[in-house]
Amino acid sequence: MTRKKGRPGVDPPRSSNDATLPAYLDPDGSHGKLYVMLMKAAEDGKVLPSNPFTLAKSIQSSVGTVAAAYRDKEGNFVLKVRGDEKVAKLKRMTELIEGTKIVVTEHPRLNQCKVVVTDEELKAEEALQDQGVLDVKRFRKNGKPISTMILTIRGTAAPECIYFGYDRCSTKPYAQAPLQCYRCFEFGHPKARCSAPEEICRNCSMPHAIVKDEQGRTICQKPAWCLHCNGNHSPTSRLCEQYKQEEEIEKIRGEGKSPREARRIFEERRTQEQNSYAAVAKKSATQARLEEPAIEVLRKELANAQKALKEAQEEIAKLKKRKPEPKTPNKEEKQTKPVEEKPIKLIDEDSDEQQQEEVMETDDDPEQGKRFRTTSESSTTSNNHKRRHSESSASTLVDSSDSTGTPENKQ
Repeated sequence: MTRKKGRPGVDPPRSSNDATLPAYLDPDGSHGKLYVMLMKAAEDGKVLPSNPFTLAKSIQSSVGTVAAAYRDKEGNFVLKVRGDEKVAKLKRMTELIEGTKIVVTEHPRLNQCKVVVTDEELKAEEALQDQGVLDVKRFRKNGKPISTMILTIRGTAAPECIYFGYDRCSTKPYAQAPLQCYRCFEFGHPKARCSAPEEICRNCSMPHAIVKDEQGRTICQKPAWCLHCNGNHSPTSRLCEQYKQEEEIEKIRGEGKSPREARRIFEERRTQEQNSYAAVAKKSATQARLEEPAIEVLRKELANAQKALKEAQEEIAKLKKRKPEPKTPNKEEKQTKPVEEKPIKLIDEDSDEQQQEEVMETDDDPEQGKRFRTTSESSTTSNNHKRRHSESSASTLVDSSDSTGTPENKQ
């Protein structure tokens, strides 16, 4: 236990429900201590009027301004005021301006908070009443009370310290564990008020026959799975993100906030944190750390590709510098090589010399040469026939001229 010396009354504990200004600077009490009051109908079965202007005019005419006001689920009116004078005025109210009978009291739950302290004195309940302590509850170990205790204090926020005589003990805010159902494992209601059609497993979050051992622990062979965040843990694990959020909400409730108000404050804080520069920078850094392995793999692949490209370029340069070697035709290339034909010389028709032909035979295809000779022979034979026909025509003309004679011979 952390204890500091002090004097009660001279060095009082400070908290957010204390006065924000001294009394001589706050004559109307608008900056005094904060209290939460509850206004409800005096008769059972009746509710407050639904007209908001009726409530506002009744309160302003009796008390003046208030810090905050709203309706709860039951239809009652919750008021937050500062200063003991306004609290006394609200308690003296008996009816509204339109005649509805009312009762105003301190809120039984929101006008108190809980803190955890440690002290060896086991009978401290009565000695702490002058500091606004309403209830003391000690923790027990093996059935015996221990020095750690929970103090319920009148006020809207926990004090920083509590005096045990002249010893000042630091306090810690008491945060209740999130309320979770052990049938459907949702938050916000106990098992006795659960409306789920069937019970699910505490390990795998699936509906099946629940088997437990002698100590009451669930026996399940399936892998653990959380229905809130899809994580590899049970739905009651404190590692769950949903469980952590519910813990933060319970801490806000420990400051004297209602469940609805605590959830609203939590959502506002989370939105501000997500939009802040620090959150964005942290998210970017985390994302960069997660992407580092993938980036490293891409870098290695790029280095390998560049190395392969460089080797290919060097190989191409070597091939360009190398002189081309004479190519030796193989047998297939010889067969596919085109045949060069030599021109055929024909003998003139009027020549009496013996006709000669020149036919070139290829080394690879003698049949082709034979074909060329046959063509040449046919051409030569045709020329001989023409020459003979012309000779016979000439001899016929000579004979006719001899038989008829010329005019000179006739004379």
